[in-house]
Amino acid sequence: MKKSFASLVFSLYFISLAVANASPGQWTTHGPSGKAIFALAVDPSNPKIVYAAGDGGIFKSTDEGTTWTFLPVGSPDIWTVRLLVIDPQYPQCLYARGGSYIGGGGLFKSTDGGETWSLLPAPARLQSLVIDPQHLTVLYGGVSSAGFIKSVDGGVKWTVIGLEPGVTSWNLDVSALVLDPTDAAILYAGTLDGGVLKSTDAGTTWVSILWAGDNQPMEDPRDLRIYSINAIAAAPTRPTSLYVSTQGRGILKSTDGGTSWQELDRNLLNVLTVTIDPTAPAVLYAAAYDSVFMSTDSGEYWQNLQFPSVTAPSINAITVNPAGTALYVGTNNGVSVYRLRE
Repeated sequence: MKKSFASLVFSLYFISLAVANASPGQWTTHGPSGKAIFALAVDPSNPKIVYAAGDGGIFKSTDEGTTWTFLPVGSPDIWTVRLLVIDPQYPQCLYARGGSYIGGGGLFKSTDGGETWSLLPAPARLQSLVIDPQHLTVLYGGVSSAGFIKSVDGGVKWTVIGLEPGVTSWNLDVSALVLDPTDAAILYAGTLDGGVLKSTDAGTTWVSILWAGDNQPMEDPRDLRIYSINAIAAAPTRPTSLYVSTQGRGILKSTDGGTSWQELDRNLLNVLTVTIDPTAPAVLYAAAYDSVFMSTDSGEYWQNLQFPSVTAPSINAITVNPAGTALYVGTNNGVSVYRLRE
C-alpha cells in the first residue's frame, strides 16, 4: 500500500509539473474538473493568480491554473456565478454575480481575494460590469431589460443612468460593457438586439453607433443580420480601435471609435467573445462554440488554434494573462490553458 501511494503521489507531481511547464503552442486541460466555467479573471499584478467562476461558485488558482481552490460565494444556495470582475488597481477586490434557486443570489464583493464576500444592493439581472480604473469606487453596470446603472461608492448605492427616449429604455438588454482604456468618460455597450451604443459623458447620455442592419451587403445572399452583441474589446494603446463579437456577423472592427465598421473574416459568423493581448494590441483571440482562433494582424487573418475536442467543450469565456504568456478558456468542463510563450 505504501509503495502504491508513493507511486500515486509521484504521478500527480509529474502531471502537475508537466502542466506548469507546457511548451508554447500546447493545450493543457485541468480543473476545476467537471465544472462549467462562465467567467475568468487574472490578477493584473500577478499572472500566476487566476479566478474561474461557474457552477458552484468561484475557483482560485495561484499556480497559473494547475491546481484550484474552491471559494464559496455568499450563501450556501448560490449554485452558479456567471459574472466576475477584478479591480485593475487593487486585485484583492472582486465583484461576482451569483445565481440562486431560492433568492439568495445577487452581486457580491470581496476585498480579500475571494476569501469572504458581502452582498451589494445591485439588480439581480446584472449582465455586465466595469470598473473605472481612474476612480475605483465608480462602477457601471448593464442590466437585462433595465438599461444602465452606476455606483460612485463601490457598489453600496446605485442609480439608473442614460434613459433618454429612442436610445435606451427599460426594455434594453445590455449584454456587453467596456470603458475606453484612456478616457474613462467614454463607454461602449452592446445589446442583445444587435446594437452598439456609445457614451462620452460617463454614461449620462448614449448614442447609437451600430444597428443590426448596418453594413449588410445587398449582393450577399446570406442572412448577415446581427442577432446579438456578445462582447466588445478596446485596444489598450489604441483607444479608438474596437472589436465587437456578434451572433450572425462574426467580428466587426472599428478604427475610429465606432463611426465606421468593417466586417472581418466571414468564415467566423457566430463568435462568443473576442479579447486583445494586453502586451500586443495587434494580437487578438476569439472563441466560437468549440473553437479558438488567433490573429496577429489586428483581425485581418485568423488561424485556428486547434482547441482539443477531447474535452467535449462548449466555450463560455476566454482571457489572456497580463504577461501575455497564457490564454485561458472556460468551458462546460473546466479550464483549458494555451501556452503562448515562456
